[in-house]
Order: sequence, then structure tokens, then C-alpha cells
Amino acid sequence: MLKSERDARERAEARFKFRQHQRDDASQAVVDYKAEAQRAIDRIPRLRAQRTAAEAAANEAGIRSRIK
Repeated sequence: MLKSERDARERAEARFKFRQHQRDDASQAVVDYKAEAQRAIDRIPRLRAQRTAAEAAANEAGIRSRIK
């Protein structure tokens, strides 16, 4: 095999490995993105309940202060 052929083959293999690595990274990035989005969605009910409780407590405190 000539040196130029060997160099061309090595470059082609390096490009292939690089693109394969990029594809693998992209797949993992999508998985990570979707997992983070799901965690955010899962937090919504808890945060909504906390906000509702805080608003109810504030309203109750406001009613009590007006009665006195």
C-alpha cells in the first residue's frame, strides 16, 4: 500500500470515527434534554401546590388582620 493511500485511508477512518462520535453525543444530548424537560414538568404540581398554600395563608392572614 502506498503512503498516500494509507494516509487517505487513515483520514477517512478518522472522519468516520469523528462523525460516529458526534452522532453518539447528539443522541445522548437529546436524551439529557428530554430528561431535564420531564423533571421540569414533574416539578409543576409541587410548585403549584406550594404557591396555592402560600396564597391561602396570605389571604387568611389578610382576613384576620381586617377583623381585628
